[in-house]
Amino acid sequence: MLVFAVYEAFLAIVGRRTADLVRLAANGTGVLADGALHPDLVERLTTETCKSARHVLQMCIRALDYCPAVDITFGEYLRAIITADVEMLPTDRLFYRVAFIEAFRNRGIVPSDVRTMSEQSLMWNSLADPSPAWLPAILDSVDIVWDLHLDRTTIFKTNEDNRWKVWRALKRVFKADPSLYSQFGLVADLFQALPELAVELDKARS
Repeated sequence: MLVFAVYEAFLAIVGRRTADLVRLAANGTGVLADGALHPDLVERLTTETCKSARHVLQMCIRALDYCPAVDITFGEYLRAIITADVEMLPTDRLFYRVAFIEAFRNRGIVPSDVRTMSEQSLMWNSLADPSPAWLPAILDSVDIVWDLHLDRTTIFKTNEDNRWKVWRALKRVFKADPSLYSQFGLVADLFQALPELAVELDKARS
């Protein structure tokens, strides 16, 4: 289902990118004549299709950095695609994000925590302060100096070390300012809060 949704978005993007070429080749009718296409037109259509495929692939891969760490849903993946693309390219001139939203909606992939399938509502919320005072200290402790020449063992060890460094640093930050839990979408003292959350869920379902 996810693959079909992404492919449907890809086809819509290709259609928008090649609409002018089709109009020119069809003399404004939008319907190509029978027979073989001119080689120049085939080359241009191929170029636009390959470019669209590359852009869609980049959007899908880039979104992985914006996904929840565990228990990801298709709807959350859509939110990650939209959020990552907005931050990378604020102006969506060719309506790539619209194509993704429509394709996912057509297949019933809708995030459970949004009311409307719009770009603004699908974007992940950011911290109240996008440049908090505690962030530089966390980033400075992380080792990101690695390249393609490193072996897999070294890269794995570096990632593990970075993961624990960030975890310990965030734990100190949360302890100093518990209000940050809600900004990260977390619940402080979860095990103590579970009975209260269960009561609220029961009320919501009744």
